[in-house]
Amino acid sequence: IDAKELEEAFRLVKRSAAAEAMEPGAINCMKILISRIRKSGQKLDDLFLELDRSGDGIVSHPEIADWLSSFGVEIDDINSTLRYLDPDNDGDMETDELAAAMRRAEVTVGRIEIEEKARQEVMEKVAHANKAVKKAAAMQPDSFTEDEILTLV
Repeated sequence: IDAKELEEAFRLVKRSAAAEAMEPGAINCMKILISRIRKSGQKLDDLFLELDRSGDGIVSHPEIADWLSSFGVEIDDINSTLRYLDPDNDGDMETDELAAAMRRAEVTVGRIEIEEKARQEVMEKVAHANKAVKKAAAMQPDSFTEDEILTLV
């Protein structure tokens, strides 16, 4: 293994660690970014060109920060997003680094959205069950018939 291969291996490990530790601010920013891409039908290459305002083929932290702030994103959320997008913290991103970060983010954000939806469904069921319990408590019989139970839920 040569120095370049070792450097790439460390880079992959850092990217993997960053994917596991996505901060809430980065999650919110990536939701905005993914939603914008989906709505506009924009391709990743187009996004890269939009972010690369200097036209040098590399997206710098200031370019990303300026772009995110144009959507009203807070500085703390911008910083968490930069840590997520650029886990090796070299200050810039090339197309492959941005593409890898976006793929990771889509999986992470998708998983979070599924979890949020499932949590909401459970909370709705709990609220419905609580109403049924209150209704049953107000009736105060010693036992319920099957039909009475069905009317509670």
